[in-house]
Amino acid sequence: DLYISGRHLPLREIPRIGFLAGLRFRRSNLYPSLHPGIPPQLPLNVTILDKRTHRIVAAFSLTDKTRTFQEVPPARAGNLGGAPCSGRHPSDFTYDLRLG
Repeated sequence: DLYISGRHLPLREIPRIGFLAGLRFRRSNLYPSLHPGIPPQLPLNVTILDKRTHRIVAAFSLTDKTRTFQEVPPARAGNLGGAPCSGRHPSDFTYDLRLG
C-alpha cells in the first residue's frame, strides 16, 4: 500500500501495464499564482506499507529544501491513519491533496 502524508493513495490497475496513480500537490505559493490562498503542502511524505505484514517497507520525504525525495527512517513516516486520497469521480486516476 502507498501512503502520502499519512493518507492512503489507491493505485489503479491497468491491464498489461501495472498499477498507477497520479497526485497533485502544492509545492510553493509564488506570486502571482492560481489560488494564492492555498498553502504549500510540504513536507510530502511517501510511505510504502507491506499489505500482508502491515510493516513499513520504505519511507521518503520531499521538503521545501529538497528537489527530490530523500529516503527517511521508517520511524519518521508518521501517522498513517488519515482520510484516503480521493478524486472527484470514482474513475479518476489523479488525486488532489488540495481537495481534502
